[in-house]
Amino acid sequence: MSFLEKPVKELLTKDVVSISPEASVLDAMKLMTQKRVTSVLICQNGIINGIITSKDLPRIYKSSELFLDSPVINVMTRRVDKCNEDATVLDALDMMINGGYRHIPVVDARNNLVGVLSETDIFNSMGIYDPSRRRLVEDVMSRNLPRVNVNLPLSEVVELFNNSPIDCLVIQSDGQAVGIVTERDLSNLLSSDLASDTPVKDFMSQPTFTISVKSDIQEAGHEMHKHSVHHLIAVDDNNNIKGIISRDSFLLDFTRFLIRQLVKVTKQNVS
Repeated sequence: MSFLEKPVKELLTKDVVSISPEASVLDAMKLMTQKRVTSVLICQNGIINGIITSKDLPRIYKSSELFLDSPVINVMTRRVDKCNEDATVLDALDMMINGGYRHIPVVDARNNLVGVLSETDIFNSMGIYDPSRRRLVEDVMSRNLPRVNVNLPLSEVVELFNNSPIDCLVIQSDGQAVGIVTERDLSNLLSSDLASDTPVKDFMSQPTFTISVKSDIQEAGHEMHKHSVHHLIAVDDNNNIKGIISRDSFLLDFTRFLIRQLVKVTKQNVS
């Protein structure tokens, strides 16, 4: 059985990170940082009321100077799509891709929350898929990579995440990558005492991990697992930045591959 045919309940994370509706945004961000996750479910009596993810934090940060003290019920996303535990991983992946989700709550037949399926859960279950395709990093990487200088202040970093469909920023000096800030860093940054004019060089993550654009994507997957990272900066032979490959890149590429295979089979059946 392909991992795509497995029921979601075999892959999901059962240790659900949740918080009550009355808790503050600061409480939610501290919990995200502590648990090293990028989403928190807002639950009461086992019922899902909403969700806050790292994607939401820049919007919440910009909405009010008192955002840290705001109850999460006032700022959470109220519509939460859910997946049944007996659905296949392929069904869940389809929901995540179409909805732009990195996590999806999983419920049983009685609509009780039993876990969460994340992009990382699927990535870790994929293994080395179809090596004969010989896909290279340059085939799947994103070339739309926001790069900023080391002196960009925190307020402008948040602005970029708020106004652009990005999940990371590469910090460069003299054309070389010297650090990175990702969505996963936002809960820690915004719950800290950093001043809004703090330069990104003072809080960026280091070191950065790079990979050649000519490497195959299986090697990229191994490197992500090895360093426990979600992004690798793709460089050419002269170490010039050419793009970025993320765990999301694998899922998107794999989904496109499945669609092409389905179209191929459909055409064969028609003919």
